Amino acid sequence: MVSFLLGAHSHLSAETMEGLDEDTVNVNITDNSTSSSEISHSSDATSSSSSETISSNQSQLPSESTSEEASSEEEMNTVPSVDEASKISDSSSKDTTTAQQKATSEKKEYITVYRLYNKRNMEHLYTTDKNEMTTLLKIMNSDWKYEGGAWMSPKTAGASVYRVYNPKSGEHLYTKDSYEAKVLSSKHGWKNEGRKFFSDNSGISVYRLFNAQAGIGAHFVTRDAYEKKVLTSKGWKYEGIAWKSSNTPLVVDYTPPKTPVPPKPHAKSPVYFSQLNSRWSRVLLNNSTVGVSGCVPTSLAMIFKGSYGMNVDPGTVAIRANGISHQSFGLSGKDLLNTVKAYGRSVEQISSQNRAITLLKSGYPLVFYINVGIGHAVVVYGYNNGTVNVFDPYNRQFYPSGRASLTSIWNKPSADPMDWDAGRPVFAVK
Repeated sequence: MVSFLLGAHSHLSAETMEGLDEDTVNVNITDNSTSSSEISHSSDATSSSSSETISSNQSQLPSESTSEEASSEEEMNTVPSVDEASKISDSSSKDTTTAQQKATSEKKEYITVYRLYNKRNMEHLYTTDKNEMTTLLKIMNSDWKYEGGAWMSPKTAGASVYRVYNPKSGEHLYTKDSYEAKVLSSKHGWKNEGRKFFSDNSGISVYRLFNAQAGIGAHFVTRDAYEKKVLTSKGWKYEGIAWKSSNTPLVVDYTPPKTPVPPKPHAKSPVYFSQLNSRWSRVLLNNSTVGVSGCVPTSLAMIFKGSYGMNVDPGTVAIRANGISHQSFGLSGKDLLNTVKAYGRSVEQISSQNRAITLLKSGYPLVFYINVGIGHAVVVYGYNNGTVNVFDPYNRQFYPSGRASLTSIWNKPSADPMDWDAGRPVFAVK
């Protein structure tokens, strides 16, 4: 404020002086330069009035002087003292420092990039999204494992680092090159998942390497220069600096949830038996043999032996069932119920797919009568995202992989009326 007021005064004075051009100055001089005759003629008048003029002027001088002094004192009162000026300067300096500190603080906002590891495909996942981590870790018996914080990333500034996903292989790729992300997503079937974090302008380099022989996880990133050196010596191709991680202390403020595991199953997995095995394929079952129509006793033998540790095989189960059944070919739904009870186990007939899922998740083995052209019994065990293990007693002919979706099995029940005599032919052996 002091310099501003003084500067304003100085500026006004200069403007006033500049306004007095040469003509104005000359006019004033001409008006004051009168001829000698005029002076001579007016000398008496001037002399006679001089005493009055002087007297009058003298009477006015004290008043003008007093006014100027008052004005001067008033101006002096508006000018701050040295102490006050110092305080103003200090206050201004503090305001500037605070503003600078605030700006610096805003520039130094960082966020943690976390790392997860997939035990199945041996891939690392990098993310700043805590909800994403929680979702992956809460999957039943999840393959993902939390490995903690990896590095710090600028929160809102810097070059974008994109993540693309290959749905066929399950692999993720990280790149700062938006064109690379665009090509992979538009021409090669990858899904562009957008920006996942930022690269710092300066900091610790993150290196990217590639190994075509590595399969899933062919691309690898690391901040460890020594690890980069070791991998390149083992055939990995160094692709350069992928981005910069922030050189700031790592902050970990995330507590991972416990990954849920399926409850201990009520029964162990069944063992596999084939009804065509020569050791029992010729055992009689009603008016046929185990090899021809013994899918039900063979299925029950898998469960009794594998799930509950009973010393049986398809032949011995067929012999007992043969004394219970009144059918001429194979075993009906009621025959299955009675045979299971004869071995001291309980059985539940299942009418809904949701109930089947619940029992499978709890670890119970199920017997399904399905339609493969004729009625045929198979054992189903386990449940993982809709997929089940299938034990087909007919040498695995109808389910060679041993796996199928539960829905596909549920939707093709046996069309033989005999198989439905106890309700829908799906049974849990307990």
